[in-house]
Amino acid sequence: MEVPEYPWLSNQFQRRVKNKFKMFHFVLANHQLYIYESSSHLLPAKIFSLDDLVETQILRGSIFDISFTNGRLELRSQSEEVANRWVQGILESQRVKQLDSDKRNIRVWFPDNNYLNVAILEGVTTAEELWWLVCEATCLNHASRPAFSIYAEGKSLSLLLRSSQKVSEVFDHWDFLEKKFAKNISGPLKFVFKPTPTLSSTMERNIKDEKATHIFYAHAVSLVENNFYILDIEEAISLAGLKAYLTLGEYNPETHTPGYLESRISVFIPKYLRDERQPQEWENLIGDEHESHVGKTPYIAKLLYLQLLRQRPYYGSVFFRVKNKSIRNNNAFFAHTLDKTLILALNMNGIYIIDPTNSRLAESIQYDHILYWDISKKGKYFWMEVKRKQTTEEWMIDTPQTQLIADTFLDIVYEIKLQKYVVRSIRDQQRM
Repeated sequence: MEVPEYPWLSNQFQRRVKNKFKMFHFVLANHQLYIYESSSHLLPAKIFSLDDLVETQILRGSIFDISFTNGRLELRSQSEEVANRWVQGILESQRVKQLDSDKRNIRVWFPDNNYLNVAILEGVTTAEELWWLVCEATCLNHASRPAFSIYAEGKSLSLLLRSSQKVSEVFDHWDFLEKKFAKNISGPLKFVFKPTPTLSSTMERNIKDEKATHIFYAHAVSLVENNFYILDIEEAISLAGLKAYLTLGEYNPETHTPGYLESRISVFIPKYLRDERQPQEWENLIGDEHESHVGKTPYIAKLLYLQLLRQRPYYGSVFFRVKNKSIRNNNAFFAHTLDKTLILALNMNGIYIIDPTNSRLAESIQYDHILYWDISKKGKYFWMEVKRKQTTEEWMIDTPQTQLIADTFLDIVYEIKLQKYVVRSIRDQQRM
């Protein structure tokens, strides 16, 4: 039987637990054995490294075992052929692992703060290959995979990795990258698997994979918690009720007694809104919303949470903290104090400026209204000339991340043009 150099296998097996067999989902990928409660679970219940493999063998017929230094698995497969394929695949994966002495184990995080351990090859594994390993290990369906990318992140820098970038080189040069793009070293690097900036709200809505929806939801929650999405009180209560359902479970008057939310208001309500109500009043409002979701499934609750946020034009954006450097005149870009810190957001719909001091959307512009853009010679300023109804405006912002803004801008514009070309091609074919 021919076995690939880096075996990847995925099957449902019955595992002996005490004296009974119970069904689990098993994935062999990047020299690790992932065990899931079911194929629908996003994260594995247990992971075994082939570094700890003692032996694997056929016991009888379709039953085989895998022994590790930290545990033993007795499994019943669908057939003797499948059992043999797994035994050979595990042994071959271990052999390849032993030949690869230049391996590094890293963690790839998800927006909900769960992570996967992944083995990469020093100087060889690219961001695209790491993305593929994560997609395989999490069993994302193929239609949803292009919605996600790998980011390298610190406290003050989020860097979208390019397909050909070597993961180990990003790891080794992280201090340099932080100094270049964030002007400080905020320590430690995390690789994060999250939505890509070229994903439109329409494309996201069309993805029906529950695992993908969970990642979208967890990413949206993190952005709300970090005050990137601007909410009014009614919206904040709606989101808080859904989050309470998803984190505390379905409302139950026997366990969710008075006071169950009062000490957790900071978890559910953005900082800029907390003083608008007293803690007890917040609890009553969130509690009523929490109770209203009795009977819903977690999947539906996550979709409702996302649906509320998608009403914002800047939903799905990549966010950059910048300073206003625009020339102040009658035709100037928004009337803000020079050097004021603002948030620049880019998504498939356009470019947006958010004022974090008063939590409002200050400016928005579509890409086809941008007449010209450039980066200053030393990379300090990002400059644009913007078309308005009867005049033009100059935008100038100060940030060490001008190159990252420009790269994101180009990625989005390219994707928009590509989608238009695809639509035009389909229409041309329909006319023939």
